[in-house]
Amino acid sequence: MENIFIIVNKMKKSFIIQKAMLILMDVVSVYIAFILAYFFRVYAGEVFSLVKLTSTLSDYTTKWWIVGIIVVALAATGAYGIILNVWDDLLSIIKALSFSFPTTWMILSLQKETEAISRIVITLSFLFMFFIIPLFRYITKFLLYKLLDLRRPSYIVVREGIGDSELIEYINTDWYLGYRLIPSLSPDNIPPDIDLCFIPIQDAKDETIKKVKNYVRNIAVVSDVAGLSFMTTRITTLIENGLVILCSKNGLVSPLNRYLKRAFDLIVSMALLLISLPLFIALSIAIRLDSRGPAIFKHRRCGKEMKGFDMYKFRTMFEDSESILKAYIKDNKNALDELMEKNKLKNDPRVTRLGKFLRRFSIDELPQLINVLKGEMSLVGPRPDSHDVLGDFYQEYEESIYRWVKPGITGLWQVSGRSEIEYKRRVRLDYLYVMNWSLWLDIIIVIRTIKAVLSGKGAY
Repeated sequence: MENIFIIVNKMKKSFIIQKAMLILMDVVSVYIAFILAYFFRVYAGEVFSLVKLTSTLSDYTTKWWIVGIIVVALAATGAYGIILNVWDDLLSIIKALSFSFPTTWMILSLQKETEAISRIVITLSFLFMFFIIPLFRYITKFLLYKLLDLRRPSYIVVREGIGDSELIEYINTDWYLGYRLIPSLSPDNIPPDIDLCFIPIQDAKDETIKKVKNYVRNIAVVSDVAGLSFMTTRITTLIENGLVILCSKNGLVSPLNRYLKRAFDLIVSMALLLISLPLFIALSIAIRLDSRGPAIFKHRRCGKEMKGFDMYKFRTMFEDSESILKAYIKDNKNALDELMEKNKLKNDPRVTRLGKFLRRFSIDELPQLINVLKGEMSLVGPRPDSHDVLGDFYQEYEESIYRWVKPGITGLWQVSGRSEIEYKRRVRLDYLYVMNWSLWLDIIIVIRTIKAVLSGKGAY
């Protein structure tokens, strides 16, 4: 027991040091942003003949209260909390800086310093912080958790020796979280003063929570219940009655959120179409030269409320694809099973030489930007598919998935493994997306899509 206390004390000291390092790097990031903004303004003043700065660098670096506001705002938005992946961290930073920027200007105005310092320097400083703080945080956590492997041990409460292997794999693979999950732990055998303990929602009973809470600082309840929209869930505690209420909402029921999603679709798709216009023309010529047939392929798919529409893609198959498929299935007995499981073939004989390249990097999906502008699709959403396929795989979720959301060019399943994922799991991921929708989730998926496309992994 004495050895356990020694280990725990070491863990506590390590935890304090790690948090202190994170705060220190945030402070350093703010000062670096001040310095870069100041010298950028000096350089811009010489190039564009702007009014000469009357303030000095020390006028900005000595304003420690600005740094204090930012650090407090980061703490308030949960930037120093537990179970923070890259996206949670980034969202906390965005919220903190969005609050700190107007607060800083308000204090400067009250102190009547807005004329003594440069508006450009202050504004540029905060713009630089949006990039420098996440970058320095990533580097710090990479050094602590990836290279030095100073991740803190966490535990999962299990019953009858059954653990959550998927959660264990996720926690132990994502070093950015800063935790290493111990596979199994009984509620009656918990070391004292533990930082974090996971409890599966089916085991989150009063008796178990009481036992665990005596020894741990943080409890994380884990749920794989798809119907609970935890990304948009608010917890309310009724002290008088001793009740805890989970308030879960479907964000896409709100007309305002649907308009917001549509505005995001229009802005991004129009920008992408303008940028990729030369590529459109070049690929249209290349496809016609590679094989006989039109450059653009139209296929009838189901959209919102199961209404049909023509989805556009660059043609990646030969014109006589159906006869090629029949002959291939006849000679390859396992091909039909693969087609039934994933609705795709890894070595599809119907795909042209150029088509393989287009599919690998999802370039064949570009014409769907036209569907987005027409209002038939969204940038992010559930998989667009034929009525027959949806009838086979989406029966349980059909109304929930396609009632509120248009199908998307990309989606949660595309950034989670693409064609390597079984179709049933794709359906579940689409359902999770709809139930947990937020504009931030759309932005995350779009960014992750770029990485998935460039890697080419799981595409065929």
